[in-house]
Amino acid sequence: MTMSFEKSFGFVFKDPNWVKKLVIGTVFVLLTPFLIGIPFMSGYMIRIIRQRLQGKEGLPEWDDMGSLFVDGMKTLFIGLVYALPVVVVAFGLAILMFIVGEVDSDAGAFMGLLFLPFQGLSMLYSLFIILMHPHIYYVIATDAPLSQAFHVRKYFQVLKVEWSNVLIALLMVWLAGALAWFGIFVFIIGFFIALAYVNMVTGDVYGRLLQDWKSRGLLTA
Repeated sequence: MTMSFEKSFGFVFKDPNWVKKLVIGTVFVLLTPFLIGIPFMSGYMIRIIRQRLQGKEGLPEWDDMGSLFVDGMKTLFIGLVYALPVVVVAFGLAILMFIVGEVDSDAGAFMGLLFLPFQGLSMLYSLFIILMHPHIYYVIATDAPLSQAFHVRKYFQVLKVEWSNVLIALLMVWLAGALAWFGIFVFIIGFFIALAYVNMVTGDVYGRLLQDWKSRGLLTA
């Protein structure tokens, strides 16, 4: 069953208070360079997913900021754990290159070639993390134990039959992101507004995907 996510691009404007909510989202986008806005933006996306899973329409309120922050920090924490293997290996290779380079510059240059296959593997691993996003967001949105976010084998059983819908969802998120870059060519401030909009669309895209999976009993977290 192939899903259609086109409605996600217009759902923001169906909320009677969409202007106010988009402005608040833009404020948090402006705070992201200071790292303050990141957990709140991630938390709001999770709230959109949670609301969609509950069968509710429209944009959720920007209230209960503590809950938004906690959900956002959960998202960042899980992402950091998934990224640790790449960080550890890259750090280890960098140290090894430095040590070998100090002893023998030619050997150091040869060690530098090790980064080429590592970069390729890193790209594949990054794709794996992206594919895990729906599962990670579902775990957080349903307040399941965070350990379930690492049940890779169980999730991939779903992915094997739902890969086309996941790819379509990722394409929709990418298209929404492309709109944000278009905002640069309109006005600089338009870029930040677009990023807030993209965050909302991303939440709805994943929310619709996960709502469908939940209704069919594919996810039980």
